[in-house]
Amino acid sequence: MKIQNNNIHHNFSGIELYECSGGVVTDNEISYNGNGILLYHSNADITGHNNITYNYSSSVHGDNRGGYGIDAQHLTSWNLIGQDTYPIQIIHDNQREQILMQSNSIPSSMYFNKVYSSNHDKPYLRMWDDYIGTSRMINISNNNWSSDFIPTRDLSPEPVFTYLPMWDPGIPLQVLEDEAFLLFEEAMSAAYNMDYIVAEQKLKKIIAEYPETKVCVDAAKQLLILVEKYNKNYEALELYYTTYPTLRNDPILIKMADYLANFCKMKYGDYPEAIQFFEDLILNPPSLPDSLFAVIDAGYAYLLMAQNSDKCSYVGDLKWLKTTSVTAYLNSRNSLINNKLLITSQYNQATPDLPDAIRISNYPNPFNPNTTINFYLPESGNVFLEVFNIKGQRVKTLINEHKETGSHDFVWDATDQNGRFVSSGVYFYRLSTGTNSIVNKMLLMK
Repeated sequence: MKIQNNNIHHNFSGIELYECSGGVVTDNEISYNGNGILLYHSNADITGHNNITYNYSSSVHGDNRGGYGIDAQHLTSWNLIGQDTYPIQIIHDNQREQILMQSNSIPSSMYFNKVYSSNHDKPYLRMWDDYIGTSRMINISNNNWSSDFIPTRDLSPEPVFTYLPMWDPGIPLQVLEDEAFLLFEEAMSAAYNMDYIVAEQKLKKIIAEYPETKVCVDAAKQLLILVEKYNKNYEALELYYTTYPTLRNDPILIKMADYLANFCKMKYGDYPEAIQFFEDLILNPPSLPDSLFAVIDAGYAYLLMAQNSDKCSYVGDLKWLKTTSVTAYLNSRNSLINNKLLITSQYNQATPDLPDAIRISNYPNPFNPNTTINFYLPESGNVFLEVFNIKGQRVKTLINEHKETGSHDFVWDATDQNGRFVSSGVYFYRLSTGTNSIVNKMLLMK
């Protein structure tokens, strides 16, 4: 699918690719939308001279959602490659991050782009991912940044990125791509020419020989896309994901391989096992985004299951995950992937060890029938304490008043704003002050 030569304005997202196996976005004007481009578990090339600018959440649906130039989520495999001569690809002055990368969604290649913003409240590039603290580096050399570009301010987390301070069109590339990247390019070329066996061989060679590279992650994701295109032998691919030593001996690769293996289960029709996997993630998530992505993908599993009439009667333990219609699923999905909770939980939390940091926790957790939420304020001010369900819907406002410096307790009795008891499940509580916000999760078990 190619999206080319369009003027795209005033939409929820300018372009949204969801579960897309091959999308090309080139030479478009994308501005004044809630998001410029939203990518979710897709394969995409953002190329040519797209102009992705002035996308603001307030233009469509309020300040709590969207506002990104490009938001790549959840196992998306993509490239961001502009032209090496004018007009180059431009991404600038979107409301929040110019490029946001979540959950194994780092671009395989990123060069020949101009990226900047007059708003230094947010970095140009932000990676929220398990790569932090590992040896995997993301090469963003040969892009053009503003003249006042400061890596420690404009890249988050800055040590993860490899870059040259500045690139201008017409200047030859100064950083050669490594052999793993060249193999990946050859694999993609073979897949394009429908030489799927060669493509598979090259992707598996990357995984075998270059496990510490970013390209290894992309190769593992591309195998699922490749199988979908040419033989649909998901059982064999699942076995590869769950047994191949390179994928099982790395803490990042094993997490991703398990998720991809579960997608294989879903594709060949083992819906109960696939849904159980997602339910386990929801009830005991490694991170907040993990739990929300699992809700979305569990709903997708139910949609696939509904297409198979002899299995559509199955419902897991978390019955609310099964939506009543495609429309209901899409509405729930859009709410989740754009919900502010998804993008503020991990990286807006202040460091607990600092005396001037806001802190929040609850006990007991899990709980029944009530739990005590304890929070610390380094300075007095107006405070909001709110509870949200897994769908991102506000359940109850617990506190909306002035509080003094120090420690405070609030007992939540598991009731909503109307005094009704809520059901079992994962809930999020958010403490907001004038300058900071912190989110934590709790589990109600009845």
